[in-house]
This record gives sequence, C-alpha cells and structure tokens, in this order.
Amino acid sequence: MSRSGLYLRTVISSYAALAAGVVYALVSVPLALHYLSKTEFGLWAVMMQVAGYLTLIDLGMQSSVARHLIDHKDHPQDGQYGSVIVTGTLVLGVQAVVIFLVGLFLSPLLAGILNIPGELRPQFVMLLRWQSGIAAFSFATRIFGQMIYAHQRNDLNSYALILGFAVNLAVLWLAFALGQGVYSILWSGGAGLLVKTVLEGLICRSWRMFPPPGAWGAPTMARFRELFHYGKDVFLVTLGTQLTNASQVMIVTRALGLEAAAVWAVCTRFFMFLGELIWRLFNYAEPVLSEMVVRGERENLRRRFRQIVMVSGAVGVWVAIGLAVLNQPFVQLWTRGRLGWSPWNDVLLGGWLIVRTIVRCHTGLSAVTKQIGSLRWVVFAEGGVFVLLALLLVPRGGVPVMVAISILCALALTGSYATRRTARYLDRAWSEVVWTWSRNWLQLLAVLVPVALAGWWGARRLPVLGQLVIGGLWLFIVGGGLSFRFGIPPELQVELLQWLPAGWRGCCAKLLRIKSGALPEHV
Repeated sequence: MSRSGLYLRTVISSYAALAAGVVYALVSVPLALHYLSKTEFGLWAVMMQVAGYLTLIDLGMQSSVARHLIDHKDHPQDGQYGSVIVTGTLVLGVQAVVIFLVGLFLSPLLAGILNIPGELRPQFVMLLRWQSGIAAFSFATRIFGQMIYAHQRNDLNSYALILGFAVNLAVLWLAFALGQGVYSILWSGGAGLLVKTVLEGLICRSWRMFPPPGAWGAPTMARFRELFHYGKDVFLVTLGTQLTNASQVMIVTRALGLEAAAVWAVCTRFFMFLGELIWRLFNYAEPVLSEMVVRGERENLRRRFRQIVMVSGAVGVWVAIGLAVLNQPFVQLWTRGRLGWSPWNDVLLGGWLIVRTIVRCHTGLSAVTKQIGSLRWVVFAEGGVFVLLALLLVPRGGVPVMVAISILCALALTGSYATRRTARYLDRAWSEVVWTWSRNWLQLLAVLVPVALAGWWGARRLPVLGQLVIGGLWLFIVGGGLSFRFGIPPELQVELLQWLPAGWRGCCAKLLRIKSGALPEHV
C-alpha cells in the first residue's frame, strides 16, 4: 500500500480509537460524579496529572527508540534493528523500576506540596503509589508500540486501544458498583492496559515486526549512548511541553482549590478531545516524514510538511470555533448542570488550541529530522516562564489569565524559534513559513466566525440539548464544507478527491471549483 493510503488508514482508525475514548469519557465522568464527591473527583484528576509527570522519567527514550527503529527497519537482517530493540527494552525496563520507586517513596511529599487536605492525603498517597505501578508496567512493555509505530501500522494499534477502552470502562463500572470508590480508576486502568499490551505483542508477532532469527544483535554501550543523546533532547522538549500544557490542574489546585481543579478538568475535556483530533494529523505523519528523511527525499518532505501544517491550521480553526460555541452546552448536558464556567474561557481555549496546533507541527519537525539542538532549552524555558507567571497571577486573575499566559508564552518563545528552525532546514524564507503557510487558515477564520455567530444566535434560546445538536450540525455541515474549500491547499484537494468514488468525485470537484482536467480519469 502507498504511503498516502497507509497514512489515511492510520488517521481514520485513530479517529475510531478517539471516538472510543470519547465514549469512555462521556460515560466515565458522569459515572464518577455519581459515585464520588466533587472533592474526590478533583483528587482523582490531580493524581492522574501527577502520574503523568512521573512518566517524564522516560527521559525521551521512548521517542528515541521509535525514531532509531525507523532508521534500521528497512534492513532487519543486519542486526542493527534488533540491537535497538534489545537496548531499548532494557533501558525502558530500568526506567519502569525507577518510576515505581519514585511513586512509592515521594507520594507523601507530593501530597504536602499540592496542599491536599489532611483527611484525603492517605487516599492520594495510596492512589499515586498504585498508579505508579501501573505506569511502570506500561513502560516495561512499550517496545511493542514503538515497533508498530516504526512500521507505520498504527492502525492496528488503534484497534488494540479500542478494545482496551472497552475493558477499561467495563471494569470501572464494576469497581464502582462493588464500592471501590476512587480506587476504581486503578482497577480499570490496569485491566485496560493489560489487554492492550497483549494485543500489541500479538500484532508484532503476526506482522513479523521482530528481527529474523540470528539477527537480534546485542545491547551495547555505543547503542545506548546513541539513543540517550537523542533522547535527552526529546526529554527536555517533553518536560517543557508538560510544564506549559499539562500543569494547569496542579496550578489551579494550589491557587484556587480542589473544586476549581474539578471544574477545570471537566470543562477542558472537550478541549483535549479536539486537540487529539487535530494533533493526530501530524502525530501519525511523523513516521512517514522520518522515513523521507532517512531515504533522502528532501523535496517530498518539504511538500508534505507544508501541507500538514496548512491542513492542521485549517482543522484547528474549525474545531476551535466549535469549542468556543459548543463547550458550555456540552458541559451543562454532560454534568447535568453541576459544573460550568464563563463562555469567554472557551474562546480563549479556542485560541490556545490553534496556537498549540501550529507550534506542535514545527517542534515536531525537529524531532523528525533528529536535529533538536537549542530548541530543547527554548521549550524548557517556556515551561518555566509559564509556571512562574501562572503561580503569581492565577490567584488574582483566575483561569482566563492562565490561558492567556499559555498563548503568549507559546507565541513569543517556542513558536518564534521553531518556525525559524523550520525555515532554515527546509530552505524557505521565514515570512513564507509564518505568513504564506498561514494564509489559508486565517482566511478560513474570517469566513467561519460570522457563520458560527449566526448558528449561535439562532440556537441561543433552545435548551442545552437543542443548542448542542443544532449548533453542532450547523458547524459540522456548513463549517466543514467551508473548511475544506478554504482551508485545504488546492493540490491536496485534488489528491484527496481521488480517494472518493468516481460518481462523487466530479460533483465535489464542481463544488470546490476544481477544473475537471485536474482530476485523473482513473485512480
């Protein structure tokens, strides 16, 4: 199968997995709110984010192993591919032990730092310790997912993830019903992870992703240094990104309390879902782009990366406007009116979503090319500046100030630097990378804002379910059509239309004003 076909299959299957994750969230959060108090739910959210920080012990090795597997997967018989697998597995196993020990011994200290109420600290400590054990198991078995990623078969991994979500939800429901309370998340997470890991191992075996007999190679210090040299750069980028994009719950907990943290966790769930919707466009293009780098296909890399940035920006505008209009009706319906906040917070989140999407593409190119360089310090500095400003200003300005700081830091620091790196590597003018590549989604923004306001005005007096349904359909049908028309580069429109049935192809070409001669007669 061609790269384009495999990429489209991967993206579509990943959206199916994302849909499964949405179903899980839609059911699990009301379920948790039914069985848990608002304070216990906030405790759950804080514990999960702290556990996310423990995974930083990865030190970038997961990304490093996956990227180096791409370098050698075309020649599995020479032992280099197998050596990366063996060395990576050993490193991740050691890191799994470290994660477990850190969670085991530092949990009481973290409870004090986060100002967890005294009566809830024993629960927090126990939760974090068990969650650290689950994370450690995940680390020790990650090599399967990295091999699947390197071979560009993330579609198969998506199917394993879907089944894992189903098991997770079933066990969560059962654990709540049996009176496990906040500890239910541990039972469900562990069961889902176990199922997913077994399926990934079977995929690697069935699709012959393991090296042939006699070609496994051996773990060597030289191989470890090679992995660590790239991994440490990825780690600093990941740490900075984590500080900027995933420390909000802890900041809100410390500055505004556990109930405010619960509101943030719920009201940003739609934001995170939409982010995953967009960011997968680049995430699953990374192994394809990396293969282009390995094989020296520079012009192809330049063309495809530009298209991915432009499409990501256009889709980002479309879903960001949907977030601004639909988030509060969604939250009100989802939580039965128990939680919510100002719609202006959703407008700010929409702006942050667009900025994060564009910046993510340019920082990702550095990882694809294995030329991270000073970017690691810039991203880390952005994270430090954000946390410092947020801790100082959020107690007085609340959530809007925190989101505004996130946007300004991303634009002024990482965004500015990463776009200049992209321009140099691809031998393009910085103005072209920043402005010419952004023209399509800026034009789309100007077109979609009036459309979204019209839909909001027409549905504003309806019940929340009506607002959600009418507004969602309006933005999906009208906004989606305008997004494809104005947001997708013309040459990519032609390429995408080739995947449609012949009867639809001509009709869509007329709607998009594509000349009939631009489409091939046979696909």
